Amino acid sequence: MTRFIAGVIETLTTRRRLYVGAALLLLVWVALFDSHSILQRVRLHRQQELLRLENARLEAEINSLQETMAAGLSRADIERLARTRYGMSRPNEVVHPTEKTK
Repeated sequence: MTRFIAGVIETLTTRRRLYVGAALLLLVWVALFDSHSILQRVRLHRQQELLRLENARLEAEINSLQETMAAGLSRADIERLARTRYGMSRPNEVVHPTEKTK
């Protein structure tokens, strides 16, 4: 009778080990390799923060441009903006761009 009880207890612990191992394997799979894994979520969160920063920068630039447009520009200001920001030139004019140093 004692052998039978010991065999049942050993079988239960073997099953328990199997279930715990399977659960750990599933947890590792979900944490690392799944399409909704923790690592993927961290990467997406970082990318989201970078995009929010870029969005704020672009909104500030748009506001600046709208203020410039509302102020009304002279022809000289328009030409200066076209040359500096957009690299435009007059017909038959050769422009040699230079790089800004930081």
